Amino acid sequence: MTNKLFEHTVLYDSGDAFFELKGNASMKLSPKAAIEVCNEAAKKGLWILGIDGGHWLNPGFRIDSSASWTYDMPEEYKSKIPENNRLAIENIKDDIENGYTAFIITLKM
Repeated sequence: MTNKLFEHTVLYDSGDAFFELKGNASMKLSPKAAIEVCNEAAKKGLWILGIDGGHWLNPGFRIDSSASWTYDMPEEYKSKIPENNRLAIENIKDDIENGYTAFIITLKM
């Protein structure tokens, strides 16, 4: 079992923190940080399984189920990572336009 190294009551504004502090599937990220995580995941060859958007309440996160995005991982997924990550970033940008202020990203590690 991997211990989380981050605070659940903080909205992180750095994509680097996601990887450094083991934030997969539970770290709350600003829109900027969420996009950075997607870009870094592509460089690392990691598949984005899902993104949950919501609202940062300072502190606290209210998830909105209508802002959840998933992309099924095919058996031969490595060649599709760039497309997957591009779609994830497009989803985040759409959610930002709709007023969402925080995100949780789940990667296939």
